[in-house]
Order: sequence, then structure tokens, then C-alpha cells
Amino acid sequence: MSPAKSRIGFHYFPDDHHYTQRDLDAWLPILQSLDAHWIALQAPPGRAIPEDFLRPLIERGMEPILHMPATVGSLSIRELAPLFQAYATWGVRHVVLYDRPNMRSSWTESGWLRGHLVERFIDHILPMLRLQRKVGLVPTFPPLTPGGDYWDTAFLGLALESLQRRGEREVLDSLALAFRGWTYGRPLDWGTGGQAAWPDAMPYRSTPGTQD
Repeated sequence: MSPAKSRIGFHYFPDDHHYTQRDLDAWLPILQSLDAHWIALQAPPGRAIPEDFLRPLIERGMEPILHMPATVGSLSIRELAPLFQAYATWGVRHVVLYDRPNMRSSWTESGWLRGHLVERFIDHILPMLRLQRKVGLVPTFPPLTPGGDYWDTAFLGLALESLQRRGEREVLDSLALAFRGWTYGRPLDWGTGGQAAWPDAMPYRSTPGTQD
């Protein structure tokens, strides 16, 4: 099978209400016919997606990518610990916590307005990333909105610098980055080379002839 073909995957329903045996019986043959190799599933923070739904996907070569979108700060490591352990035992590798933390809408109003936003985000998510690695999951940094209310590349850069400054080498070495595959009508190589290739590209400013 070609590497390109093995990248094919799909996003499932944008909720956590379609994980019954009936749902599996309806969708599994369709996903197999499309040669899907991964499927993104929205996971509730208070309970696990049923093992009977996840295992058949994994056994047929589909990697479930679980996503827990929530207001930043609302997830509890005490609540997540048994879920992480269960998912890892069942063969899940990726559980993505939060969604677009560089957007104001992802925070409480008071949380967004306080200083040191990225540092506080790392304070909160780091114990969860450590736990993911400990139980056998891949610690995964959540997807950011391109541009965003807090410039995405600045947010990511500060987050990685914070992890490095804290000496989190084991987390950094195993960290995966989640991205949203939005192109905004641009070619896939848009912005190749980053700031070194496009020094005039600045947050919230469009310079003619620049790829940001």
C-alpha cells in the first residue's frame, strides 16, 4: 500500500453520542470500504468511549484519535487518569486534550485576560502530558487556529520553549503536535521555510508578496 493511501482517515460525528453497537455496525463496513487508516472521535471527559466500539476499529487497522475539546482549565487529571489507563490498555495511542487554546473562546473570560497565557496553559496541561507518556499514550499538543486571537506560531513557540526551560526532555522527545488541515485556499507548500524565508511576515499584518 502506498504511503499516501495509508494516510486516509475521517472525522466521525462532532459529538459523543454515536458509539453504540448499532453505530459500529453501520459505519465500520463503510470505513473499511474506504480503506480508512485513522478516525477522529470526540471523547467525553467524564466517561470512556466503549471498548467494544474502539477495539474493532483497531483490530481492522484503523487508529482512533480521541479528542476532548473543553474550556481550558476544566479538565482534571484525577478524572482523566483512569480514562488514559483504559484507552492505553485497549490500544489507543492518541488522546488530544483541549482545542484551539490560542482562541479567546477556548478560555473563561478571566483566564484569557490574565497575563502569561501560554505559561499558564503549560502549567495546566503538563501533568496530563506526563501522565499520557507514563501510561503508554503519545503526549499530544492540541491543535491551534491558524492566526488566531493569540498568534499560533508565537503560542506554539513559547509553549515549546517553556517545556524546554522546565527540563521536560522526555515529554518533548515524544510529543506529537495536532494540526487542523485547513489550507485557506493556499498551496500545501505555502510559507515553506518559515520566518527565515519570509522575514517580513508578521502577526496580524499582511505584507504583499509575503507568505505567512
